[in-house]
Amino acid sequence: MALTVSLEPEHDRMDPEGFEALKSLLGSVPVGLEMRPKSSWAGSKLTSQEEALEFATVTPAKKKGKKPKYHFVHIAQTIEEVPGKDDDYYRNALVPIFEKLVPLYWKAYDKLIELRTGQKPVRAESPVVEDAPSAVIEEKDPSPVIKKDPSFPLNLILQGPPGTGKTYRSIALASALAQGNYSMARDIVSGKGINDDEYNGLQSHYKKDLLSFGANGEPSKGHIAFTTFHQSYSYEEFVEGIFPKVDEKGSLTYSIKDGIFKSIANLAHEHPHENYVLLIDEINRGNVSKILGDLISLLEGDKRLGGEHELKAVLPYSRTLWGVPRNLYLIGTMNTADRSIERLDTALMRRFAFFEIGPNPVLLSDRLLRNGNDPLSLSLSLQELLEAMNERIKRYLGPERMIGHSYFMGLGKDVSLEALADVFRNRILPTLLESALGDYRKVRKALGEEESLKDGIVRALGDEDSYEDHAGYAFNYGALSFFETYRRIATKESSLEDEEG
Repeated sequence: MALTVSLEPEHDRMDPEGFEALKSLLGSVPVGLEMRPKSSWAGSKLTSQEEALEFATVTPAKKKGKKPKYHFVHIAQTIEEVPGKDDDYYRNALVPIFEKLVPLYWKAYDKLIELRTGQKPVRAESPVVEDAPSAVIEEKDPSPVIKKDPSFPLNLILQGPPGTGKTYRSIALASALAQGNYSMARDIVSGKGINDDEYNGLQSHYKKDLLSFGANGEPSKGHIAFTTFHQSYSYEEFVEGIFPKVDEKGSLTYSIKDGIFKSIANLAHEHPHENYVLLIDEINRGNVSKILGDLISLLEGDKRLGGEHELKAVLPYSRTLWGVPRNLYLIGTMNTADRSIERLDTALMRRFAFFEIGPNPVLLSDRLLRNGNDPLSLSLSLQELLEAMNERIKRYLGPERMIGHSYFMGLGKDVSLEALADVFRNRILPTLLESALGDYRKVRKALGEEESLKDGIVRALGDEDSYEDHAGYAFNYGALSFFETYRRIATKESSLEDEEG
């Protein structure tokens, strides 16, 4: 985006001598001031720096033939039009730009005064400019122009069982896309993965590049936004809605406020050469049709702004014609094991690319459970344990119910019985029971325990033959304190014997 320094266009308010002096000082300046499609003058009402932004100090001399004592310098910026924005939006957007140009303004103003009086003006707090920039100043953008990869999906969902690192991976993916690193983005979604140093770098960038908002509620910087869908999440929160506001006099008013999706989309529209990313965690926990409304059709690549079949929709509250820019990526995560929510509807699924994120037991290869404190005692690899357990879960409960590796990642390399017991008691067993719809017998099969086993994790409270359903069972948490319990879970042959029996 170009920032333009322009002079007062009317020659009768600036003598040729002064005009030429400023042209020499500032560089090639167009005669006249033209700002399209929206513009705003630098004025004292726009910022607290009233003195600095007062560009007209006195009225020029009215007598014909007399030269004015003071002259005018206009500071302006041309910005692209954003559908639905009023003049206040453009004025607020220009404030930080004007603040950057204040030193340049005073440099030009002082030069004019010096030309007239022969003395350089002195003020208590006069900004200093070492070298005056040229008339057209390119705004310094922290992100370079990104070369887009049209083959990479604009809308994608990372789906998989719990604990497989979907959110972990989505953060890395968002950071890679915001930086235009499509090669790394493909490694992340393909399962090839990235090393710890690469992830740490992406995570650091993610934190710094999160969307932030100014005092006026408009997004001010950042390329990544994060939100989580839930059952009460609404269109008004995501796109736009009418919200109450109490003014300084205590009067209640209502105003239209942009949601997170519209906010980052507008920012992406203003900066078409940069990438923006919206992360939606647990995307299937919300009523997606209700949240997106008729904007679902606008998400497709060829329907976005500038696409082959560009579409725009009239937003219901602001009544503005609005579209989705092509440089905005949507990344959703979805837990396939959550039975309390519905699957995404067909209309939405057609518009998203799905990437399966499964358990990766290999990441646990260096984590060993030892039978006691003796380093020479028997040890058990958590990789083997998870592989064997997931093999049975896949058979008895379904592949979408498998257990993810991230449940065990925090245990360290030397795993204690107490730490592993906590993971099973607080996370693994509740997840398995929910996946089995409360059927303890299926959980027992997933754990590789035989029905005749009396000291296993799943224990019958009485005569099993008298149970019509799966009532009368409970977890025996005491079994979690024994090495033999986990050795049994890690034995793959036990699952085959259960199936045959």
